[in-house]
Amino acid sequence: MSDNLSKRLEQIITLNNSDEFKQLDQYYNKKSYFSILRIARSEVHHDNFLLWLFTPSECHELGDFALKRLLELLVLVKNKLQVSNNELQFPDNIEDNIVCGNYTLENILCDRQHVTDKRRFLDLFISFDFINNDEPEKERKINIIIENKVGAKEGPNQTNDYYTYGENLEGETIYLYLSPIPNSEYEELTDPSCECKHYIGLNYQYLADYVIEQCLSECTTINSKVFIEEYLRALSQPSLQDENNGGEIIMAVSTREKELLRNFWKSNKDLLTAALNALADDPELEPECRDKINEIVPILNSASNRDFSKYSFEGAIYPKNRLVLAVIQKYVADNQNITIKELKQVFSDPKLKLEILVPLSNARDIIERTGKRRHFAKEGEFINLSDGEFAVSTEWTSELFNIFVEIAERLGYIIDLSKGG
Repeated sequence: MSDNLSKRLEQIITLNNSDEFKQLDQYYNKKSYFSILRIARSEVHHDNFLLWLFTPSECHELGDFALKRLLELLVLVKNKLQVSNNELQFPDNIEDNIVCGNYTLENILCDRQHVTDKRRFLDLFISFDFINNDEPEKERKINIIIENKVGAKEGPNQTNDYYTYGENLEGETIYLYLSPIPNSEYEELTDPSCECKHYIGLNYQYLADYVIEQCLSECTTINSKVFIEEYLRALSQPSLQDENNGGEIIMAVSTREKELLRNFWKSNKDLLTAALNALADDPELEPECRDKINEIVPILNSASNRDFSKYSFEGAIYPKNRLVLAVIQKYVADNQNITIKELKQVFSDPKLKLEILVPLSNARDIIERTGKRRHFAKEGEFINLSDGEFAVSTEWTSELFNIFVEIAERLGYIIDLSKGG
């Protein structure tokens, strides 16, 4: 037996006996209640779950906790991910109250299949009185219209009709377009993927991270806690109930599952990459599957050598490239009116063979031409200097990053390897 084969056999035995494998095996081989009932990708049942979660009087005993977390999430998305969408609809003057928690919601109504004036049915309709605790006499009526798309596509003029309906309601209306697109696509969107651009685009992963998981942590009733856990499991398990209608999609991944998969990959990445390499050459595999594997394998081979460490700076945790961005943003904030020439000089080093900052227009041109995001060029990421707007490079090898950290520490910034990384 060759040394290489012997090594693979040992790795397989180790994998089969690892805690990560046993936990993942148990997790994926236990069907959720939603999967057993074959409703894991039924849009109607997702609507029903969200209706239950957002209705304060329901048995989860969370009150308006879920609805308040949703409002916080919409503020985050509006200002971080879709800030360039000028048509987006959101009452700006309630943002500060939402962020600070200085408000009360009263007369909350949650409705599914709410009928519009054109006899169309809204997936979810929520309305409430928004009260600023500092000015309780100035209560405001807020409506939320949620269009939820799990597998189906938007109907003709659907979101535009809903927008017209919402604009004729009493008070102010927030429009939300919810879909299961992955974060890699979602975070690149500058506006929602629906026809009407007055909506806030939202995906299930952000909803799971910022609302549903928070509700799970807050929930104290056993039955409700189990129900939320089962729903999260249903979101993360591929559903094959309707292969012709996108049923196999993974809608969101829970925090626990992410951690299990991350540890599983770290412990077995050599073996997993070798298995995919073998499959890529398997003549019995369908050509489409082989093509997909051949696309993935080079990425995984590269990823096997990557450093996934996280770093602590100013109380927050960052991967390498975002740590660089955070340090430069901090330095610019501490040194108002600095020019690009001065900034480059501060972070220069003979060993740093990398152009740290480029004009924002150049960075966006690269994205447009190549589809590759080589710089932090989104709103809120790029650097505003006295002589223009600039974008920080995202491409940092371990060697270049270590040089940058040396420069940052000479400037007095404290950077630590995160214990959670």
